[in-house]
Amino acid sequence: MNKVFTLILIIGISIGLLLGSSINILANKNHNQSEGKKENEFSQTINKESQNQDDNNQISNEQPLEKTDTEEYVNIIIQNGFTSNKVADILFENQLIFNKNDFLTLLKCLDLSSNLRVGEKKIKKGSSMMEIIDIITN
Repeated sequence: MNKVFTLILIIGISIGLLLGSSINILANKNHNQSEGKKENEFSQTINKESQNQDDNNQISNEQPLEKTDTEEYVNIIIQNGFTSNKVADILFENQLIFNKNDFLTLLKCLDLSSNLRVGEKKIKKGSSMMEIIDIITN
């Protein structure tokens, strides 16, 4: 009797874990799809706003905006010793990212916080965080 009870308990727990995992996977799939849609809408809004800005804008580290066709680029300079927080501040000041904490969290999750490359970087306005991370780490 004790063995049967133990077996039923183990099977019940296993089924519960399987169901819980399946529900979690489905919930995260739907959540990720809605986030992707929001990011796409946000990028489109940013692109529209950047096309409406004047050519005379100056960024905070005194690098001018460059306009190539209808795309605007911002030059930033990452100096030796800059932390990921300092780089996030520069990107935020130049309106390349809109949430420093999200950017820093993504950088940390990708384990790239210490892989920032020194030098002048040309970043297209409206780039996604992943594109920006790719530019500043390569």
